[in-house]
Amino acid sequence: MTEHLVTVFAALGEPSRWSILTLLGEADASASALAEQLPISRQAIARHLSVLESAGLVERMPAGRELRYRAVGAELERTARRLEAVGRKWDARLDAIRDIAEGIDAGRAPSTADDSAR
Repeated sequence: MTEHLVTVFAALGEPSRWSILTLLGEADASASALAEQLPISRQAIARHLSVLESAGLVERMPAGRELRYRAVGAELERTARRLEAVGRKWDARLDAIRDIAEGIDAGRAPSTADDSAR
């Protein structure tokens, strides 16, 4: 799972890919249509779409003679849930540090798990 997150973040970390994904979040589009909206070549768009597709962030759909792409919201939602879980863990750690610091400021010795075993 961590390896996949690295792939997703690498894909999202490139500004052109983020722009492509943002546009695809608004409406499905072909690589040519995306190239008309962005200041990069159609070939570069195709390479960026390939990276986004490999990360599971977009999928292609045949539409007549062209390929259209759309954003895959489920992958973004999974990634957001993982980030939220990490944030909750950090919040808990920061709360514990605050509690220790407030105990020291109040002249109390910080309590640890070892203290309760004595």
